Amino acid sequence: MLVLRRGIADPTADQRRRETASPTEIFRPGLLRVTVFGALLGLGSHGGYYALTTFLPTYLHTTRHLSVMSSSGHLAVFIAASFLGYLASGWLSDRIGRRRNVVLFALCCLVTLIPYLLLPLDDLGTLIAGAPLGFFFASRGYVVVTIDHTYEASEVAFPNGDLATSVFPDLLGQADLDVTDVLRTSLRTRVDDTRFVLDELGGLRHDPRLPAGLAASLDLDRIGMAGHSAGGFTAVQAMHDDPRIAAAVNLDGQLHFPGPDGHTGVVLPTVAQDGLDRPFLLMGTRNEDSGDYHHQPGWDALWQHSTGWHADVTLNDSRHGSYTDAQSLLPQLARQGAITPEQLGEDVGDGRPDRAVLATRSYVASFFDRWLRGHDDHLLDGPSPRFPEMEYAR
Repeated sequence: MLVLRRGIADPTADQRRRETASPTEIFRPGLLRVTVFGALLGLGSHGGYYALTTFLPTYLHTTRHLSVMSSSGHLAVFIAASFLGYLASGWLSDRIGRRRNVVLFALCCLVTLIPYLLLPLDDLGTLIAGAPLGFFFASRGYVVVTIDHTYEASEVAFPNGDLATSVFPDLLGQADLDVTDVLRTSLRTRVDDTRFVLDELGGLRHDPRLPAGLAASLDLDRIGMAGHSAGGFTAVQAMHDDPRIAAAVNLDGQLHFPGPDGHTGVVLPTVAQDGLDRPFLLMGTRNEDSGDYHHQPGWDALWQHSTGWHADVTLNDSRHGSYTDAQSLLPQLARQGAITPEQLGEDVGDGRPDRAVLATRSYVASFFDRWLRGHDDHLLDGPSPRFPEMEYAR
């Protein structure tokens, strides 16, 4: 990877604005060498990242013989150091250039990986060594912003120490509750929260409190949104309401409201009635109330009314929690006897956890890489032999 990176020149922003090239322009004789080397560099860096993040938990468990609880500390160090690596990488890119920065981080990652695996370190030494490993093996290059929905989430802590707890337990105890009205209000609030965060991000680009590299890396012309369950509903509805969102992923979130009793009836939101003119991805599970768009009235309406690119995949042997951290955590708890096999199956299904996690990461990353970065690995073109557990809806 270090050798390949030497042959890739850094394009300037002015050049990108002036040039209008066809899709085949990158294959002309003058650019073919750069295209090939750039593709190999991306393949190596992304492949290395996924290999490391998949390998590390297994290595700690099988080679270091650490329990789930013990290995969590090592993973926490790795993740925290990765975050610091994102900040340092952005800052260095502004000062030494992207090419030198990539070479430096790749070399440092190699230097830290070798002693991590080969030196006879004890558990404390492995814990400490995980910090530089995570620091230098940063991310796929996205800035990720998460949103807490105040008074809906179980608790939200504010910088001044105030704690706002959920109002839902009290609401659900009301005898005359109109469930449709509550869910509509919740969705409207979630979308308003999202739009408020987008407004605030615009100001962060010029906020002197942020590291220069991080602030400069905010490209608000290429915003994607993904969410699970009600978060998936929010993602597509927010994209419908706000043109700043260019692409969205709905991970097993229904797109309709029930009637006032909370059980019968179908009330479609505006996103399902109007459709979308920008790309979206639907990812369903084998829950009784899920599946592909043929089995969900809200998804079907969205599908029929949309003019933008869209795809729909369903993970076999899955349940509603399969696209969340529960897919990784609950099987480990089940092996320790903390939950029953029946509970495990109800929450995340019977599929292999590692395959479910890999499929989730791969399909979401493929979608955003395709529509936000212009890197198409063709995973979403149709059924893939790489993921036979994923059914592609037509």
